[in-house]
Amino acid sequence: EKFQIVEKSSKCVIEEVDVAQVGVLCHKGAVFLHQRESYLVISIDIASKYVNVVKPANLRYYTVPRVQLTFEELNVALTQNLGGGMLKLQHGDARLYQRTVEFKKLKYFYTETSEDQEFAQGSFAVDFPPYAFVSKGVWLDISLSFVSELYTELSGPLEDSLSAASFLLHSCISFFVTSGFRDIRAGFVVPRQDEGYLGHDSPRLFWVDALAGGNGISERVYDHFAQIVQRACEIVRECSCTSGCPSCVVSPSVQEGQSPNKKGAKLLLDMMLSMCKKASPKSEE
Repeated sequence: EKFQIVEKSSKCVIEEVDVAQVGVLCHKGAVFLHQRESYLVISIDIASKYVNVVKPANLRYYTVPRVQLTFEELNVALTQNLGGGMLKLQHGDARLYQRTVEFKKLKYFYTETSEDQEFAQGSFAVDFPPYAFVSKGVWLDISLSFVSELYTELSGPLEDSLSAASFLLHSCISFFVTSGFRDIRAGFVVPRQDEGYLGHDSPRLFWVDALAGGNGISERVYDHFAQIVQRACEIVRECSCTSGCPSCVVSPSVQEGQSPNKKGAKLLLDMMLSMCKKASPKSEE
């Protein structure tokens, strides 16, 4: 099921976007990129499946959405125990509930001027219906014994470390799998009743193919997981920042009030890499 992207003045269809991607890429106010050209989304007709865009003369910013994700595993096809069961990596069918709640405008060429800083701090609400779809995914369950060991050195909320590690791992996928950042959704859940929790009793990181039915990326993530973790460890170790930056653990869509924990992410990733080296043989369910 596709939405057509229509350039308003010419009435030409410039591209088609899968329904699972529309709320993320084509909400009102979004900057839509097509063949290196920037188009501004001015309206959406959900019933007719049309997105109207215009091509401004000089658009100096791009947009980054904040998407709420709720993950639900449906069935497991592949399983691998890491570190004697401290971590469990699985691949299979999953249902993802997603809702774009707001977006930021970020300048292509950011400076430290007060004007640019004020521009970057703004966020804009999105009124777009939530969407749920079934796809393929990979998820990592983190045992409570792993968390207890992590907390011998960790300070601060666990979710700050999970948030930082999740973003960095997501960024590292493209080193080993031919894909774009938005071709796979990534997130985490913690064991409590909140918008991203569906009855799971331990922390979990997840990655889900962004297209309904799957696009093959998550299975490659499962196959290359140890390499992805190792690359993430290298990046966070080599980055010269002190508390986290966009080059390592800070997502452009980070919420106000969130504090991605670089030190916690480094501890978490180093422990994960150690567990990957103690992996059991991969098995099919």
